[in-house]
Amino acid sequence: MEEDEADLVAFLDEKERGEFVFSVKDEEELIAFLMIEQMGDSMDIGLGMRPDLTGQGKGATFLKAAMCFIRKNDEPKQMTLSVATFNKRAIKLYKRMGFRTSRIYMQETNGSTYEFMNMVIDCYKSV
Repeated sequence: MEEDEADLVAFLDEKERGEFVFSVKDEEELIAFLMIEQMGDSMDIGLGMRPDLTGQGKGATFLKAAMCFIRKNDEPKQMTLSVATFNKRAIKLYKRMGFRTSRIYMQETNGSTYEFMNMVIDCYKSV
């Protein structure tokens, strides 16, 4: 996100990001974030964890908690997320949690264009 200054400014500005961006903190230290956007009967989620905390098995716990939080506060038919196709570790986690690929597309972000994968999970599946 630091490569795209406009995205970073919007993300860090509480008014810009709106009421559906949540921070996960350890005491006062930001360790992860969750964004939720309702799109019809689906909830689109965006999430990220501080890079030095990835690869330690914490992603599954974080994703489960995020999905439970969404289900507790709403009853979406599906949840969707997008991930860069080079992020193999995240894709492996999402598939293990029950997400499936719905489409591949190109997106401009962080000063370049990358291939992304949209993934979806039906909410009747347990986490």
